[in-house]
Amino acid sequence: MILTGQGPIYVGEYDPVNGKAASGYLVDVQGIGCANSELSTAFTRQTKKIKESCSGSKLDFAELETEKSAEVTLTMINVVPRMLAAALGGTLTDVTGSTVTGEAFPPVVVGDVVSLKYTNVSSVVITDSATPSPATLVAGTNYTVLDAANGIVQITNLGSFVQPFVAAYTYAAHGNLTAFTKPSVERGLIYSGINTHDGLKYKLVIPRISLALDGTVNWLSAEEAPITLKGSMLYVPEFANDTTYGPFMRVAGGLLA
Repeated sequence: MILTGQGPIYVGEYDPVNGKAASGYLVDVQGIGCANSELSTAFTRQTKKIKESCSGSKLDFAELETEKSAEVTLTMINVVPRMLAAALGGTLTDVTGSTVTGEAFPPVVVGDVVSLKYTNVSSVVITDSATPSPATLVAGTNYTVLDAANGIVQITNLGSFVQPFVAAYTYAAHGNLTAFTKPSVERGLIYSGINTHDGLKYKLVIPRISLALDGTVNWLSAEEAPITLKGSMLYVPEFANDTTYGPFMRVAGGLLA
């Protein structure tokens, strides 16, 4: 066998209650993008040697296996949001568009940049804290919206306005990811592979992997920035006696015929 594999990778969540055995107990299975540079498995075993006691030389008599484990490495170039959340150990949520009133600014001077709480903003109005009637800053004179998509505002002229300034605006629907909000990220994986050397297809199924970011995420890069996830295969008790899946992973298809 000469293996030069390619093919789509799907990731889901292991759910022994709602999932089905035939599908590896995986639910919410979705593709992760087609620019991936590595999907590898590495197996290790630890042993203990038993020495004989008859020759006087303490030679190896037997070897006991004390532990075995398997690691999965997935390196992605085309990263979908849900996998970025997995890499950062975070939570991905959909934010519904709405309006904001009364978002207070910190103390500012001319040239300061303020990041609004939400992104994809429009209709930005900034007022001061004068009482009883707040005054309105003039867009283009007192402040500039540098980047509406990212909610970035710059103060250009303080005038005689009373701080703190307060923003009101509308924001469109967008995604939001909070990093390191989950103690661990567990996913299952299905790889629908094809051996480009001979055209034979094969399927790799790993129901449980404890994933974590392995390396860095380069947010500022002149070239494509890969993201690598690495983690241990976890034991699947439901497949302990299943000769089709086995308790860790399954490889099936024409490649093995």
